[in-house]
Amino acid sequence: MRLAATLRALGLPILLACVSLTLWACDQSDASALKITLKADFSGEVLASSILVKPAEGPAQKAASGATWSTSGAVVVSRGTFADITKLELGGIKFAVGGPGGDPMLRVTLPRGSDAKWPALFTDTSKDARRAAAGALEPSAKNPTIGDTVKIEITIPGVVVTAGETSKARGVNSSFEESRATLLIPVEAALAPGDPIVWHVTWREASVR
Repeated sequence: MRLAATLRALGLPILLACVSLTLWACDQSDASALKITLKADFSGEVLASSILVKPAEGPAQKAASGATWSTSGAVVVSRGTFADITKLELGGIKFAVGGPGGDPMLRVTLPRGSDAKWPALFTDTSKDARRAAAGALEPSAKNPTIGDTVKIEITIPGVVVTAGETSKARGVNSSFEESRATLLIPVEAALAPGDPIVWHVTWREASVR
């Protein structure tokens, strides 16, 4: 529950849902993700999901007899709101907005290296531990990758014009479509030594033609 505790420390209203499930219908990257819906005044909503490798026993495990449970995993989803994105910080992830003039801009800065705290808010930083959880979360996958990548997704009040990052860290990918910008960060790249990942997103306001 480290992610929920972080959000509570920020004073954010939180709705928690803890599920232990097979992610049949979901994009696996949604299991370890930070999703932000931004309003024109830079307030908005935050939704974060985190993989738990060794969650507490669920009701079925506690009540069952005649079964030996071999693997377990859970996804915790936390939802809240914020009044000012520049005051929002999660495990060292910081947000800033652009200066006057030109298209609106959001800058997201993510520390890298072994001391970076934010990867552990969304997934286990041990590959072996993630594979153990995959036995429950992705039982049919031949080469499970759940939790290997953290997704950051920003939905903005307009149309995205540009979305790019400057670190050029291996495997980091930035993309955008219409009102949504997405950054995919491999956990190994986040923990590797290097300059912070700095992601810039600019957009054209919906009322501007």
